[in-house]
Amino acid sequence: LTGEVGAAPLIPRGGFLLAMIMMTGCLLALLPYFAYVFRFVSPHSVISRIRAEALAQIRRAHQGDARAAKHAVINAVEEIEDVARGAMKNSDRGIAMAAVEALAGLLADVARLRASLPDAWFRVDEAVARDPDFISMAQVAIEEVARDRSWFEAKILRQYLALFGDAVGGARDVASMIAIHTRRLAEEFTGQPAFLELCQRAFHSYLRASINAADPRTAYFVLHQYRLLGEALLARGIE
Repeated sequence: LTGEVGAAPLIPRGGFLLAMIMMTGCLLALLPYFAYVFRFVSPHSVISRIRAEALAQIRRAHQGDARAAKHAVINAVEEIEDVARGAMKNSDRGIAMAAVEALAGLLADVARLRASLPDAWFRVDEAVARDPDFISMAQVAIEEVARDRSWFEAKILRQYLALFGDAVGGARDVASMIAIHTRRLAEEFTGQPAFLELCQRAFHSYLRASINAADPRTAYFVLHQYRLLGEALLARGIE
């Protein structure tokens, strides 16, 4: 070793600068992708996507197997309920209320399509009878649902009742939202007497759940929504 220092190596500044510019451009190009991923996996987007897929399955009931469509729709409804239940456990009431609204919207979509749906959709077959919400029902209740061709409406309202039982006493705003949507659905589809009766029974169940949970505030709100429904029906000459 002589201790002599040689000349400094040449740095390709142009190439280095070009590489940095290209790397920065690639990172900037990925930003829209990351934004799309975060938006895609957000709970609100998941709820909207499940509802849209369920509605697409219902519309395809004309073309394919109605039983497969029922299975898909029942699974979609239960997925939305699971989202609402998980959101309430995590105290994220905004997501829970969005799920409640999605169930109401899906029921309203089916009610509007009711006249165009095939008879196989309304039949209480194995796909419906084996569902946990119906398998525990008394035979007379199953026969009533089959006669009224209202298994889907009964399914949604039973999901509402289960969510209401979880919300009462704790997530009162979610319970109130359930009562509000039940009233709105009943007012919108007064031309379907079987569904209107199901909504009235749902209000009775909400009130019973509120009383059992010793939650007078929620019971008062349920009674208020029920009174508004009664006034709307009387104004239309429905007794």
